[in-house]
Amino acid sequence: MRYLFTALILISCLGAFAQEGSEDRRNGITYTGKVTNPEFNGDIDKFISDNLKYPADAKESGKQGVVNVYCLIDAKGRIHDPMIVRPISPSIDSEAMRLVKMMPDWIPAKARGKSIEGNVKIQIPFRLDR
Repeated sequence: MRYLFTALILISCLGAFAQEGSEDRRNGITYTGKVTNPEFNGDIDKFISDNLKYPADAKESGKQGVVNVYCLIDAKGRIHDPMIVRPISPSIDSEAMRLVKMMPDWIPAKARGKSIEGNVKIQIPFRLDR
């Protein structure tokens, strides 16, 4: 009887180690296994440097910093609900939102090979060369 009990414990422990990957909770859904985050389709730094237009009033007043834009990337790679948490100035924030809204579709997050939605933080630096 003791051997049967030991065998049952051993089998249940092996089952616990056989699970693939880890858990990831996104938007109220728990995914198990390998989950990837959304990715920009290309070089995001190049996209920002090629398209950023530093607002004239912000240049004149010396305003600079990094704008963090949080948004949702849907299962098709489209950007939804961009939001700035700590504003820098109205003109800089406006330019950051313009950049995010003109971005091409992203590579969506994936769980078990299927596209799912995921959240990202996009950092847009506004630096003045002195």
